Amino acid sequence: MNTASEFFRTIKQSTQKFYGFTGLFISISLILLLTLCACNRKDLWENDSLDGGTLPEVTLTETIADTTYITVYWTDPPSSVVDHIEVEVESVAGSTPVAIGVQYATVSDVFTPSTPYTVTVRTADAAGNTSAGVTITVYPIAGGTTSLYIYTADDLNAVRGGQSGYSSNWHLGANYYLMADINLTASGYANWTPIGDSTNRFTGTFEGNNHIISNLTINTSLGEDYQGLFGYITGTVQYLTLTAVSLTFTGTSASVCTGSLAGTNAGTIRNITTSGTISNTT
Repeated sequence: MNTASEFFRTIKQSTQKFYGFTGLFISISLILLLTLCACNRKDLWENDSLDGGTLPEVTLTETIADTTYITVYWTDPPSSVVDHIEVEVESVAGSTPVAIGVQYATVSDVFTPSTPYTVTVRTADAAGNTSAGVTITVYPIAGGTTSLYIYTADDLNAVRGGQSGYSSNWHLGANYYLMADINLTASGYANWTPIGDSTNRFTGTFEGNNHIISNLTINTSLGEDYQGLFGYITGTVQYLTLTAVSLTFTGTSASVCTGSLAGTNAGTIRNITTSGTISNTT
């Protein structure tokens, strides 16, 4: 009887020890596995280049589209994971690789005048992964046509020409593409000066790309004519939304040409949406 009891007690103790050892083994294994996964995950975060969506994009600055070549200029992103840039032009086979620091590429071919061509600029890492890319459309003409790209409120302000830090290509007759939404008040433009007037009119093209310009604010007196985002348009402005517009005029005895988009339009306005207020105070 005692022998049998001792036998079963020994078996029970051995089983407890076995289970205890097994549990300890499993716990250690899980810790090692989780540590390994965490280390690998850290590598993925630091590498930041496993799928195309994580690589940063370039900032486009200018394109020149001729019937024999298309040249693209950009600013490289400040990222250590970007190894080079790749430029693709519709109808041209393959892509053009460009080393970091060069910041432009020219693709030569025969391009049909006034025909739209899609240009995509992607960043790439050393493993060959690429970003989603920045895509724009150009319209080649003989002799070349220049387009400029707006990302900030300062860029938008430079459309009037003559602004410090911007080349002479930025002027009232140039072609512009809005590449991002802009909040004017938050960007330091609490009282906007219209782009152009009756003497110096906007004669270029402004492609809004369905972006939004918000918080356009103008506070001035009656008699200050041609008030709006643009003062006077004889060119083309399209595919743009203006929100939270506030135009306020003081005075009682003068008339004024004003509107959210333009004080006066003698050109082409297409697919424009605006919301806000225009008011008069005495």
